[in-house]
Amino acid sequence: MLSSGYSIDMKQAEPTPHRVVSPEVRCAMRYPLETETILFDARGAQQGMLKDISIHGMGLHSERPLSVGQEVEALIMLNPGGRPLRMVGSVRWSRGLLCGVHFTGHDCDFARSYLEWGQAA
Repeated sequence: MLSSGYSIDMKQAEPTPHRVVSPEVRCAMRYPLETETILFDARGAQQGMLKDISIHGMGLHSERPLSVGQEVEALIMLNPGGRPLRMVGSVRWSRGLLCGVHFTGHDCDFARSYLEWGQAA
């Protein structure tokens, strides 16, 4: 159970195909994972909702629109009372308050480990 009251069972989670067509074409399975998050960008902090996650990025719903190319940091609470997970990335697409964020740095490695562990559990 996540601190937000949501839970995820990776054995029963239905991966949803998601394709992003931009200067490069990427394709990765996205796993639904709804939990509250705090987003930080150049304008400050805002509440958000993580909608899904893949080995390359995450889908978010934010309080205010984010721009393509914008760098963001998300603090995600996966364990009640635990330290928040810090994920950093760049906005790849944005439609209103929904956006897709591509992980930068080692966040991609963490996401891969998290998803592989979750599927094996």
